[in-house]
Amino acid sequence: MLRGGDESTPVGASSLAATKDAPFVNSLGMKFVPVPIPGGPTAGQPVFFGVWITRVRDYAEFAEAQETAGKTVDRSWKTQEREGVPAGREPDHPVVGVNWDDAQAFCRWLTEKERAEGRLPEG
Repeated sequence: MLRGGDESTPVGASSLAATKDAPFVNSLGMKFVPVPIPGGPTAGQPVFFGVWITRVRDYAEFAEAQETAGKTVDRSWKTQEREGVPAGREPDHPVVGVNWDDAQAFCRWLTEKERAEGRLPEG
């Protein structure tokens, strides 16, 4: 079964099977492609990069989950403006105005969520 009719990684398939032409698609619909690392301590291991930056809808799901769990998230990302014009409010726009700590918390939350759903292996 493919997620959302997408021509990419089947739901439940290992993220390690992803390719540039068939990216890993996570539970939020974010697409990731493997980029090989030729040297250094991770030589030979792929690193997955998102094909686009985190969208408003991706971050909104995280913020809602944090609030449901009784945790706080800086809400500046909901009120960003540029010269009086709202910035980045459409679901597919890049999220803006996220502080470093909340960005790190988003990454941890997403990794834990994907592992709990069996979409990412441990480690």
